[in-house]
Amino acid sequence: MTHCVLTMVMAVLLQPPATPAKEQPPARPLVPGQLGNYQFRVVNERFALDHPDIRIAEARVLEAQAALDQAKLKVAIESRMNQAKYDQAKADVATKTKEFERLDAVHKSGGVSAEEHAKVVAELQTAKRQLAILELLTQATREARSAPDRVTRVFDVSELIATPAQPLRELLDRRVKFAVRQGDTDTTVIGVLERSLKVWDFDAAKLIVRYPQATKATLKMPPVLQPVDGENSIGVWLLLMLDEFNGQQDLLPESMRGKYQIYVREYGLLFTLVKNAPDGAPTLAELLRQAKK
Repeated sequence: MTHCVLTMVMAVLLQPPATPAKEQPPARPLVPGQLGNYQFRVVNERFALDHPDIRIAEARVLEAQAALDQAKLKVAIESRMNQAKYDQAKADVATKTKEFERLDAVHKSGGVSAEEHAKVVAELQTAKRQLAILELLTQATREARSAPDRVTRVFDVSELIATPAQPLRELLDRRVKFAVRQGDTDTTVIGVLERSLKVWDFDAAKLIVRYPQATKATLKMPPVLQPVDGENSIGVWLLLMLDEFNGQQDLLPESMRGKYQIYVREYGLLFTLVKNAPDGAPTLAELLRQAKK
């Protein structure tokens, strides 16, 4: 009996220790309606594509693309029209040059009056001025087409305002002394403007300024500048002339009355009635405000 008990005790003691059970990872919480990772991802992507914000964004992309295509078409049409106008203006200059040479020879011999000769000279100058304007327009178009980065480049606002934005801005920002005194020979707004443009080197910068013909030669009492003496930027002085001109509408003939504005153009500046403003042309004041930012 004692021998059996000892045998059983020894058997128990000689058994290897029990291996502890491995801990099981906590069960992942079940998401209602979840069919598995792949199925859930597909459902989530479809939900995102159908989201109203996505649809609105896609619609805006299509609208922007349509606007871009429309702008490209408009520019292409304008480019062809400018080229046609340039070719016509070039032909007009050639024709008027021949006419001037013929009449000039006759005028020297006394066969043509001074008035008729002066008329031909004025017509030739006008034709050459128009040709220069159209040449700038066509040249700007060719340069824009040949630019390798014309699509991806980020433009500064001033570059979109006008082709000659840099030389024009440099002139407008230049500080100069400016004076109009009571005893000056010609204090008309346009007369002072014409003299100032020559002094301010607009011709040297190849910038053209077109303005109304409101001088002593064309009007009995044209708008005049009040006495002024100071130093400021050329852009500010141009705005002063504009304000003086607009403030004396009663001196203008009925056909010239109305609010005037100075617009920035590809060739330089255009001083004209607001009702005759070119489509989309920014004003001088807008360019000056942009320059300050």
